[in-house]
Amino acid sequence: MTRDMVFIHTYTDQEEVARLSQRYDFLAVSVVDREQRLASIITINDVIYITEK
Repeated sequence: MTRDMVFIHTYTDQEEVARLSQRYDFLAVSVVDREQRLASIITINDVIYITEK
């Protein structure tokens, strides 16, 4: 079981999301709210869109 989960918060800056995804080479990253409940996911397609802006 993995205890050190990597996720982002709903208020995380887009550029930080892109850096995190590239650093860990993820295809998708979980987005959680303040209570750490799953709110959404960011896919590699979203990251590519952010970096190309």
